[in-house]
Amino acid sequence: MRRATDRLTRVVVSGGGLLVLFALLLIFCYLLWAVLPLFRAPAVGGATTLASYQAPPASSSNMSAPAANVSVSPLAGPTSSSSVSVSPAATPASSCVVPPWSSIPPASQDDELQANGALFTLAVDATSGWTWAIDCAGRGLARPLNGADAADQVALLAQPTHVARASGGQPLYWLTNASGQGILARVDSAADGAPLWVRPFGGVQVIDPARRPLRRTAMAYPYAERAVAAAQLADGQVVVLHYSTAAGTETVQRQPLTSAGQEVDRLLLSPDGRLLYLLSGSQLSLWRPVR
Repeated sequence: MRRATDRLTRVVVSGGGLLVLFALLLIFCYLLWAVLPLFRAPAVGGATTLASYQAPPASSSNMSAPAANVSVSPLAGPTSSSSVSVSPAATPASSCVVPPWSSIPPASQDDELQANGALFTLAVDATSGWTWAIDCAGRGLARPLNGADAADQVALLAQPTHVARASGGQPLYWLTNASGQGILARVDSAADGAPLWVRPFGGVQVIDPARRPLRRTAMAYPYAERAVAAAQLADGQVVVLHYSTAAGTETVQRQPLTSAGQEVDRLLLSPDGRLLYLLSGSQLSLWRPVR
């Protein structure tokens, strides 16, 4: 009996030692596999080839919902100013020529994007495997990265001239057109992970009652139920719009900021929407919109 116990003990101890050595060998192999890429030359290659995007003829019918009225309320005056220099703003293009998807660069870092090419903005979500964009005809586009068929196009606003995105990085865009109208749109994820274009603050709103094109736009999206937008009208006046769905209904407040005739080279909202910066030549004015 004692001899059998000693033999069993010897087998267990020997087997445990061998298992430890085998575990150490596996750890060494894993570390070797993890470190080997550091000694390889870097290389970049295309994983997927996407089909070219062909834009159909733009149509102004059924592109926008009925315009909504907005209310007017007073606005606080400027609080401070300083001197800076800035480059001239770009001029919107008059044509819409759509290149292949694979040759379209991502959107610039400016808050205001103008119609200088086929797309106003382009974004990619590597996690869900989708890319989406807004083209110069005012349609929301979505296409999977695996080369499958694109999702249905969504008409947002007919022939937009400017697209401003949220300063804080939220996926919210403010499209405005030559008739002084605007609409807010963002991308949500459907159950299958596909992008879904929605209008969280209702249909099209009238920004300029005179129905003239806007000169400059900016926006902020601090909360899911609130957004702030600023625009310079054709006559030079700057207005601020407060969008809200906090009470369960979509409301818009329109606040005049400056008088007509003022030259503004650039306007920018802080990410929380509480500060508005106006640049006129070398003069920088800081405003605090009061809602």
